[in-house]
Amino acid sequence: MATLGAEDVTVLQVQDLVRCSSAAIDCNRTLVTLLAPALASPGDKTVSVSAPGVSAPLTFAITYEPPCDFQALCAAQSQLVNYRFLNPTPLTLNPEPCTLHPEP
Repeated sequence: MATLGAEDVTVLQVQDLVRCSSAAIDCNRTLVTLLAPALASPGDKTVSVSAPGVSAPLTFAITYEPPCDFQALCAAQSQLVNYRFLNPTPLTLNPEPCTLHPEP
């Protein structure tokens, strides 16, 4: 089970990357892939992951920023989204990724 703040998170995958003998110290590595719910407000959030047989949940903080809705941002300025300009992971509302609508 996993949560992001008070919201439930879907665990998509748990994959053992490295397994070592029981005599080894701290060498097991596991990849856990989570699908977090859409959140409207930015800020610091706490993720909590628990599993059967684990006495206390693993908790860690993340900083969340919702993605920009470039369609709405550009449409509000009567412009189109310039997809070639966009950063693959945009974090801020910036009017530069818009271009003027072509003339009819």
